[in-house]
Amino acid sequence: MVVQYADDKSIIIKKNTLPEAIETCSLLYRAAKNWLSVNGSCLNELKTSCVFFRAPQSRLSHPATIVLDGLDVLVEEKPHFLGLHLDGRLNYDAHVSGLCKQLSSYTFCLRKLKTMANRSVLLTAYHSLVMSSATYAISFWGSAANLELVFRMQKRALKVLLGLKPGQS
Repeated sequence: MVVQYADDKSIIIKKNTLPEAIETCSLLYRAAKNWLSVNGSCLNELKTSCVFFRAPQSRLSHPATIVLDGLDVLVEEKPHFLGLHLDGRLNYDAHVSGLCKQLSSYTFCLRKLKTMANRSVLLTAYHSLVMSSATYAISFWGSAANLELVFRMQKRALKVLLGLKPGQS
């Protein structure tokens, strides 16, 4: 299956064994590269990477790189794709961690903005920064085991917005 978003293309392969997956990936890579060349485009080999998705309890390991049409391609464990920090085991810990850091920065911005702006501006900033980030692609990562961390960061930002102290609710 080929998935395209803007100028990004992803090839999704489902195979029972790692060697089968690598062989199929190699064939599809070569075909995609040829198709792009024939149609006046090219493949950015520096941005080409691979990820092997597997069940969280799986003990299967994979190589650090695979060779596709003579090119060593990095096998990423935690790729960044369309604003999501993915994980080969689909547990979204990396995404939640990155999101919490982002929300912490936004809370700091709200705290600084509070000294010079009215509540309406703060509310707009909260919705544009905190809520848009906290809800982006939530249908993918919203069932993450550590979702509570995001909720706490969102609550912290709201306390700044409402002028509440850390112990208050």
